[in-house]
Amino acid sequence: MTSETTSAALRRRAQLRDFLRACRARLTPADVGVVAVGRRRTPATPRTIRRSAGWSTS
Repeated sequence: MTSETTSAALRRRAQLRDFLRACRARLTPADVGVVAVGRRRTPATPRTIRRSAGWSTS
């Protein structure tokens, strides 16, 4: 695979990524039949789980 081919593949991948992100950003839970309740993101990983996984707790 040449660098030109690799470069083109990376460009296409970035374009697809941007397209999918834009499509997801326009959707709401109601659009796909999910009841919207509060926050859409999950809360941060609890300190005890981070500690047991060896992650920083600071």
